[in-house]
Amino acid sequence: FSTVLGSWPRPPREAGRFLVHIDMEEPSLVASRVPPHRTLQEGLEILRKGETQWDHVLTLCPFTAAWASQAAGRHTHTAVFYPFTAALAPPLLPPTERSLEVVLVSWYQISAFLLEVIQAIASYKSRWVRHHTTVAPKALVGVKLPRQALGVSLRHKLKILSKSRVAVVWNDMFEYPFLHRFRSPKATVKALEERPVLGSNEAFAAVRP
Repeated sequence: FSTVLGSWPRPPREAGRFLVHIDMEEPSLVASRVPPHRTLQEGLEILRKGETQWDHVLTLCPFTAAWASQAAGRHTHTAVFYPFTAALAPPLLPPTERSLEVVLVSWYQISAFLLEVIQAIASYKSRWVRHHTTVAPKALVGVKLPRQALGVSLRHKLKILSKSRVAVVWNDMFEYPFLHRFRSPKATVKALEERPVLGSNEAFAAVRP
């Protein structure tokens, strides 16, 4: 979300007010805001215009913070930790008292690698914590699944994790535009190839066909 703060240690864009954008989905969302382009220079210009619509951006991704600030020629983005209330965290159990052997935490879609993980952990005392059941259901037809926790609260997720000896946390990059269809590696690589400026962000550097 975006919010307006009363003060900030830089000259305000509007008299006495600063517009601060808090982005918890980087680097994915910044990529979704960049349309296809032909050259790196063209992409950098698009990035400058798009990412300076706010006076400042707080982002979870340190790579994106450094990258976008460099493109803008000034400090426009700051990397921050995810805001977290420690009181929500359950007591840490000794490994011998944890009832689950493995927990998988994943996002919307089912990639080929994630499907292998799902099948592997189903043979253990496990839980699969996920947001939705509506995406890529065909990939799961006939697959033995671990017991699922769907759309549960943060407190519930933490409680599940506290009972597990091992946690597998998996979040794929998706194809663009944002959540257009089910992701696929080829579609993601094609989207990045059509946006050469993203290749200059270290968060995307490891993406290969």
